[in-house]
Amino acid sequence: MICMTCIAFAEYESKKQTVTEIEIKKIALLLPLSGPLASAGYAVMRGFLASYYHHVEEFVVNIFDTHALGVKTAITKALHSGADCCIGPLGREEVKQAKLYINRRIPWLLLNKCTPNHKSAFLFQFALPVESEINVIVESLDQLGYQYPGMIHYENDFGKRIKNQFTTKWTACNHDFIFFKSCDMLDNLTLMTLDALFLKESQSRCSALEKYLGHTLRYNLRYRQDIDCLFFQANAQLLSQIIPLLRYYFVFDLPFIGLSSVSLGIFEKQQDLNGLYFLAAPWQLRLSSQMNLLKQAIPDFHTHTFDTLSLYAFGMDIALVLKNLPHYFQNENMILSGETGVLTISRARVISNKRKWATIRNGRAVLQSLPKRSILNY
Repeated sequence: MICMTCIAFAEYESKKQTVTEIEIKKIALLLPLSGPLASAGYAVMRGFLASYYHHVEEFVVNIFDTHALGVKTAITKALHSGADCCIGPLGREEVKQAKLYINRRIPWLLLNKCTPNHKSAFLFQFALPVESEINVIVESLDQLGYQYPGMIHYENDFGKRIKNQFTTKWTACNHDFIFFKSCDMLDNLTLMTLDALFLKESQSRCSALEKYLGHTLRYNLRYRQDIDCLFFQANAQLLSQIIPLLRYYFVFDLPFIGLSSVSLGIFEKQQDLNGLYFLAAPWQLRLSSQMNLLKQAIPDFHTHTFDTLSLYAFGMDIALVLKNLPHYFQNENMILSGETGVLTISRARVISNKRKWATIRNGRAVLQSLPKRSILNY
């Protein structure tokens, strides 16, 4: 049996903080393996186990289905099983319930963001919220001199989260201009994008002029000049229709930005997305030994969606964090190179990942910085 030793300060509340030694021999994974989040739970579990057993020959891992058992019962069973460390739950609502019952005297890694009821040196949070990605995008735009971003987003809960976070962060950077265009999920996003850029108006003006003059004109459509970049909340399938059409209409000097979910990286060639910028996770740019193990072990691995592949990588990084917890308690400035990004742990025990800018070139995701704003075009 292989075990780890964590040396950490006990409770924050304690006036005299003492050093506590904890041996981790049994891990409890609390994940939804049934219900609406089952596919997400299985992806995280497979990623975790693939990474953990790739480095550790023998370890006890007990798995509890938080959907079938309920959060409270799953936690109770995990603690009664003698778990020295708990990982989970995963869902946002599950985490809200879990924080009422967690044991603050053993390392506990929550897989979604929340505000804990009590502070503990052993309570960690690790999640991949879209808000963190939006923050990095906005910070980059501000640092590179962009002033007039445009955003095309859906009028659903996820789209509203993105819009609200973008607005909040952009305002915090002392900017006030953002051009928003929202649409229903059933709307034609391609036509709406052309409309938002005034390309249809430009085309209509030319048609009216041709009719007035009585002959055909050679012309280039002119898109709106009051935005200096365009951010899309759209999937790869839609963007593969929109971007070539915009290039056809000579929109070459306007940077297009998408979420990291637009690219499957090395797992798919996406020629129609050439020139699109996004924040890439390491797993999108290279095939690590762990991802290769999963690729070999799981049937039809190459057909999986971004969400599934991202959760596999998330599970691997959970294992990476767990293996390095003893080092973290001795060095709070520890940095880990994970599959989802460069991992750091704040003093509040929140684990975050930092990704690098990439673009699609010749159909493949490659590292490339977002360009500085060009003042020649505005």
